[in-house]
Amino acid sequence: RGALHDNDERRAFAASRASDAVGRAQARASGNVNPMLIASRLLRELAKELS
Repeated sequence: RGALHDNDERRAFAASRASDAVGRAQARASGNVNPMLIASRLLRELAKELS
C-alpha cells in the first residue's frame, strides 16, 4: 500500500511479485513437499524479487 501511495511503481511491482511467491509456497506446502525445500525456494524467490 505504501508503494502505491508513494507512486513507487517499481516497489509496488516487487511487493506484488513477492506476494505471488508466498502464495506459490503456500500451495506447495499443501502437498507432500519437504518444508526446508519450500522455505529455501521461497527465500531465493524473495531475494530475487526484492533486490
